[in-house]
This record gives sequence, C-alpha cells and structure tokens, in this order.
Amino acid sequence: MMITIDELWNSENPMVWEKALQRYWEFVKSSNITLEHSMEKLSPDQLINLDAHGWYEFLRDQYFRWKYTANNRYATTTRSLRRYLDENALEELHNIKRRLISLNPSDIAYGLKTAQEIRGLGCAGASGLLSLLYPRSFGTVDQFAVKALREVRGLPEATDLQRMNEISLSTHDGVILIQIMRRKAIQLNQLFNSTEWTPRKIDMILWTYGRQSDPPKVDAQVSQKITTSHTPARAATGEAPVLVEAKVRGLGQYYPNGKERFEIHIAKTKAIHLGHKIGSQMPVQLQIGCKFYNGELRSTVNNKYLWISAKVYDQEGNRMTLVDALSNNGIVKNQSVELSVGSGNLIVMPLGN
Repeated sequence: MMITIDELWNSENPMVWEKALQRYWEFVKSSNITLEHSMEKLSPDQLINLDAHGWYEFLRDQYFRWKYTANNRYATTTRSLRRYLDENALEELHNIKRRLISLNPSDIAYGLKTAQEIRGLGCAGASGLLSLLYPRSFGTVDQFAVKALREVRGLPEATDLQRMNEISLSTHDGVILIQIMRRKAIQLNQLFNSTEWTPRKIDMILWTYGRQSDPPKVDAQVSQKITTSHTPARAATGEAPVLVEAKVRGLGQYYPNGKERFEIHIAKTKAIHLGHKIGSQMPVQLQIGCKFYNGELRSTVNNKYLWISAKVYDQEGNRMTLVDALSNNGIVKNQSVELSVGSGNLIVMPLGN
C-alpha cells in the first residue's frame, strides 16, 4: 500500500521519495506519454526563435494539449487562444512570450501574472507553463496540489490551504503553493545532498496524491484501435517512449533552390520498435522542434536500413521538404538524431555530429 502524503512529506528516505515521483507515470494516459517527455525537455532557449505564428502553434498543439487532457477543456481553452488568430493579434501573444523567456523566475507573482495574460490560461494553466520553462523555480498549482497539501499536518500555510477555492485559484493562492513546493525541494536537496529535487517534481508527486481515480487503464477496444493503426509499436503500453538512434543522410540530389534532399536513415537492427513491415510504406507523424509533419517511413528487403522520406507535409497539408524541417531546427547532414518512439508521433531530437 502506498504511504500517505503526510507520511511521505515527513519521510527522510530518498527511495521513498523517488518511488513517489515515479508513480506520476502511472497516471499519465498512454496517448500522452510522448508529449509528456517532450515537454519535460522544454526550456526558454527552445522558444526564443519561434516567430509569432510558431509560438501560437506551440501553445495550441503542444502546451494546451499537455495541460488540458480532457477534450472539453482543450476545446474551450483553445477557443479563447484562437482569438489571437481571428483578431490578427498574434504579435500581442508574441510579446507575452518575449517577457516570459526573459523574466526573473524568482518573482513568482510576476511570472504567474505574465503567463495569465495568455487567453485561455488561468492561474493553474499559467503555472503549468512556467513549471516547464523554469522547473527549478515553479511547480504546477491546481486542485490536486491543494487537495494533497491539505492532508499534510503542520504546514504553516494550513489555514490558507483550507480557504482556497481549488477549482479557481487566485494568483495569491498560486504564490503560496509554489512557495511550499520551493521550500520542500530545498529541504530534500539538503537532506539528500542532492540538486535533483525541484518544485516541478514536487508538483508531480502532489498531482498523484490529489487525484481520486485509479491510474487510467487502456481498455481492449482502445488498445486494438491503437495497435492496428499506423502508430509506433509501444503506443499502447503506457511505458516511456523508446529512443531509436538514426542518421540524417544527404542523397546527392538537389532541389531547384540548391538544397540537397535529405532522408533520415534507421538501421534495421535498431528499428524493431517502429512497428514497420519490411518492404512497405507506412505513414508517420513527425515532431521536429515545435512543429508537426506528416511523412512516410519506408524500407525494402535488400536495404539494411529504413528511411523517412525527403517529402513531408505540414499540419495544413502543404508540401514541404525534410531538409527544411530539419535545418530550421539546426539539424544538418550526417548528424545523428534520436527518434522518440511513443504514442502517435516520432519526435526527432538532435544528437552530436
């Protein structure tokens, strides 16, 4: 039986804390595993070069999908976000990004207020974005964190926690909750002589304790739908994605603009988790940087590798080239990359040259 949050909060056993942190992944839907791992690696540096439309697409296609996993919540929040597009106000949204990536993360209230300027984000949504950008300074504050912390005896903020409306947290509430998370992370790092504990990790633990339902299970109908679709082999398992090493190769063939055609090659010996039938063509969805593309994974019986074709399409169906999608993210010819094989997408991540 899992120990209570009150027992955990007072535990001085690092293994107990680590076990509680790993429990987070039991609650993540299998369809969200790949996105979770992608968001874990987010940093302000990744957002610097996004233009106004790219920032809007990142919020719509990645962050809002990460934060609002219920379809109805995603629909209502993105409806608010879409007003920037409908009103030709993407530059207004872009200015918020500029302030977010240059803010002083020690100022909790300013960070929350700035992120809440994004249409569709309240205090909880704002804190989630900040926790991904600045995990050593922010944690996600939501109803689950409040419910869990109310069960911890002796907290100086106990009265504040009781008066909070956990469904509609104020900025002041958010500051209090994040201060608790910061304080606990500092305590654990001092106790375990570590630098690993962050407010973000504390919020991941609180999220699991604050939930009332059991970890989601993939039922037989959903499992069959996932495993029979054009999706990497581990999509229905609920496990962390597999990382498959690959290589960007130039074909010695050139487009009219002078750019060389690129493919991504994967050795057959490393491709077991791709769910691909040798000698066939399989549609795949690629995530390169903050954008998504539709492409094809191909192979022949004689070649020793599989390859992702040079032709891809963006989310609007416009034909593009793989070389442009890669080079826009600093990935060059002969560079090694990792493919994160998870639910629905292949995330292309650069390695060293």
